[in-house]
Amino acid sequence: MDVHAAGIGKYILVALLASVKFLFSPFFAEGLRLNFFESIASTTVGGILGVLSFGFVGEIISDSWKNMIVFFLPVFTKKTKVQAIKHANRKFKWMNRFIVKVKHRLGLFGLAFLTPCLISIPIGAVACMFFFPHRRKEAFLYLFVSLAFWSVVLNVGAYFFKLSHLFSYLKHLFFS
Repeated sequence: MDVHAAGIGKYILVALLASVKFLFSPFFAEGLRLNFFESIASTTVGGILGVLSFGFVGEIISDSWKNMIVFFLPVFTKKTKVQAIKHANRKFKWMNRFIVKVKHRLGLFGLAFLTPCLISIPIGAVACMFFFPHRRKEAFLYLFVSLAFWSVVLNVGAYFFKLSHLFSYLKHLFFS
């Protein structure tokens, strides 16, 4: 395999991980031996691509998921279509409650700020677009700024404090 192709593959892997699990991507990049600035660039670009893709496609996915539940739940259970619709709307887990609390207390800025580190990019981008459909451009801007901020903060933690070694130590301790 070509050396340059292997290098590009590392950036692509980090960007793909950053687009769905942003919190772990700087530690993964440090484990792949990317330098500090390469890691910041690849995690930020991956996060932005994740926000764009999930922000635009998230509404379609959530509507399709709800329609699938309404269609298939009566087929496989003894529920009527009305009960299936109530079931599709009823799912209110701890993460949903957390997102609603953040939305009410901190608004769009707080939801965008916490998306990369605590919520996850797919869920946070969909939530921002769902709760603030009239402020899409502002939501994307806040999400991008938040991604850049958290990319720097998490990469500082990964590279200067060598936190990825802690993860490898715990992995060795528990899984060896």
